[in-house]
Amino acid sequence: MRVTIGETWLYKHGGEEPNGMWNKDAYFRDNFSFWSPLDEQFLRLLLGIARKENISVIAPYFSQYFFSYYTFGDVESSKLPQWPGSVPASWDKALESIRDHRLSSTGKAMSGLLDNNGR
Repeated sequence: MRVTIGETWLYKHGGEEPNGMWNKDAYFRDNFSFWSPLDEQFLRLLLGIARKENISVIAPYFSQYFFSYYTFGDVESSKLPQWPGSVPASWDKALESIRDHRLSSTGKAMSGLLDNNGR
């Protein structure tokens, strides 16, 4: 049997916050670069599990963050609309990085993990 993991990304939601998966603030939080170390750790763990358990495919969600994040508190991020309006804005920012062949720290970490067979 083949197993895949699709649409996975670290969910940034506190246990005491209301609405669980329906909390739009949690999705908006993904935009900011201070989360990149946790995103990288999550992806490292995920790839490790995939290798150990022989999972065929992993499809990370919010892949725009492989290319760019917003810096919390700067002028650009202060203009970012609330989720879901922030999704096209974050992709516009990612497309600029893609055109310039730039990866975010999370993208660099993921690239390194893939180059090293998930280690």
